[in-house]
Amino acid sequence: DAQEGAFTTAIDEDNSLCFFGPGYDNILTVIHEVGHYYGAAYTSINELPLDLAEVQSQGNEWLFMSFMEENMTEKLYDTIVNYKLYNDMAIIMISLIVDEFEEQVYTHPNIANLTSDDLDAIMEQVCQKYGGADYIAEIATDIQSYWRLVVIEQPVYYISYGVSAIAAIDIYTVAEEDYDQAVQIYCDLIENVDLEEGFLGNLQNAELAGPFDDDVYVRLYAMFQ
Repeated sequence: DAQEGAFTTAIDEDNSLCFFGPGYDNILTVIHEVGHYYGAAYTSINELPLDLAEVQSQGNEWLFMSFMEENMTEKLYDTIVNYKLYNDMAIIMISLIVDEFEEQVYTHPNIANLTSDDLDAIMEQVCQKYGGADYIAEIATDIQSYWRLVVIEQPVYYISYGVSAIAAIDIYTVAEEDYDQAVQIYCDLIENVDLEEGFLGNLQNAELAGPFDDDVYVRLYAMFQ
């Protein structure tokens, strides 16, 4: 049976392999993985902060969104961009929920004795806290199976995906004003990475706002209201 999912890996110096599962958004999957491959050409993905690696991939998606504006009708473009934003906001919400769930479990005073039912109850409580239990159930049809897969396979990964999404969307706000400037910012986040600067330091060096900068949310609100 075919396996869903995507990855990018080097075969040798001149070749790469992309595998992507079925679905309507295959093109964004390819663009996402090409972003990872571009980044890996300059810095090993195992050395990069996860947050920065995901800006490289998600940022490429949002550059593509801006690039396609002149190749679509206004109505079609607005529909696609808004749906893309909707999906990214859903991912950010799921990221926050999974992160808080992990924090509550990892810091639980009786962690060694937590049962499967206990873990389900914690996840349900976190979902209710965010007011998104029903919404998350629509995005991930079986939220309990979904979070178990995420937490077991990639613990503490999703929060990196969430915060990087904000920076990636901010690349789009720059691109809508000056596409060439956005491309330069994106290239700097790949070609001029300083591993000692970490995630936020590299964003600052590329003159891109971080997820903890209030200004980025003001720009996003003005762009998408």
